[in-house]
Amino acid sequence: MVYGRASTNNNYAEYQGLLHGLRQEKANNKTLLHVVGNTALIRYQLRSHHSPRKAHLALLFRKARDLADDIAVVSWGHHYRTFNKMADRLANFAMDSCTLVQVHLPSDRRVVKEVATFLDSDVTHWLENSHNELYDPRSPTATAKDKAISRLQLAQRTAAVRGQTLT
Repeated sequence: MVYGRASTNNNYAEYQGLLHGLRQEKANNKTLLHVVGNTALIRYQLRSHHSPRKAHLALLFRKARDLADDIAVVSWGHHYRTFNKMADRLANFAMDSCTLVQVHLPSDRRVVKEVATFLDSDVTHWLENSHNELYDPRSPTATAKDKAISRLQLAQRTAAVRGQTLT
């Protein structure tokens, strides 16, 4: 998903992307979710239940927080932009094209194919460093089994982006 309007700032776009992802997870009855983003401020706000001051962002925060509570978000992780080339490529696409784009995966669109080339390194880096994440004390405690299930779900989604099936 790419938000390319001139009035769209990074925090608004990240909250919209987060809401889209949380809604998808709720619709698919997913729980014990690990949310990873590259905006430290939004991660802090959601982990600490600290609403933004700007009204339009506060509204998005409340929606995200309610959804996160509904699906039991286990952790709010930070993934540095350096290791998140997929998001970087999509942000550049939005700025260059000045368009609003939403793509369902798998897709034959050129930008999706370009983004998918970064998938392995981005996801691998996140998995290798996810043990450092702080868990939300308001969410259920994640067990080793929960983490393994989450990693399996992530692997399945990674395969879906490529149009493959995991066996």
